[in-house]
Amino acid sequence: MKHLAAYLIFAAAFSFAVKADDAENAPALSLSRLKEQGVYGFPQKSATVLCDQPELRFSVWNNDEYLFAQAVVWKDDDASLGKTDDNREIGDWSVLMLDLDADGKATPNVDRDYTLNPWPEMNGLYCQISMGERSSTGLKSDSHGRGAIRYINVAVGKQVRVDTFLIPLTEISRQVGDRIRLCYWGQSPKPMLTVNSAGYARDGKDYFSYRIPLSKYHNYNLTKGDEINFF
Repeated sequence: MKHLAAYLIFAAAFSFAVKADDAENAPALSLSRLKEQGVYGFPQKSATVLCDQPELRFSVWNNDEYLFAQAVVWKDDDASLGKTDDNREIGDWSVLMLDLDADGKATPNVDRDYTLNPWPEMNGLYCQISMGERSSTGLKSDSHGRGAIRYINVAVGKQVRVDTFLIPLTEISRQVGDRIRLCYWGQSPKPMLTVNSAGYARDGKDYFSYRIPLSKYHNYNLTKGDEINFF
């Protein structure tokens, strides 16, 4: 029951994404505390930091129930929408890419991508299952995980974007002791930026998550973590 209660608290906390006009009402947190402790229940002190760069910190943690990942996009301070090249509205969005058998290649019906806010009208967490190299199912909203892109105030007039993913291990058919490979990709229309945790670059050109070779993903061993501590 304790695990269920914790999950329900987390689910309630992650059932929305902050809109541009709500950002000024987001909870305040010092920048130093965000760097040290994480936010929204993420156990930063116990997490594995896979990327720590001026534009992005990407950290991962797990216990025997969940894979928990958090990306802080330090230079994204604007939650407002932009436009695509074909004049459609687009907002902040991101992808957590999972090479679940850690073989460095796309494995049909095994590997998965979890996407946050793929379109402004599609808030929350969506999943795609690999069907092979550069092929996958459509976006599905049937994941039992939770996720959100939110902004947190770190000073007067200053806010920082935080993307958080919570994925049940049962959903990805993995358990403590297994090794996986993973990578984070995120994009913002305002300010216009694209970041990833693997250090991938495309000669100054814009790119989407599928461009990042699986060989560049991070190794991560699922370990025995404690229960999630919400604050």
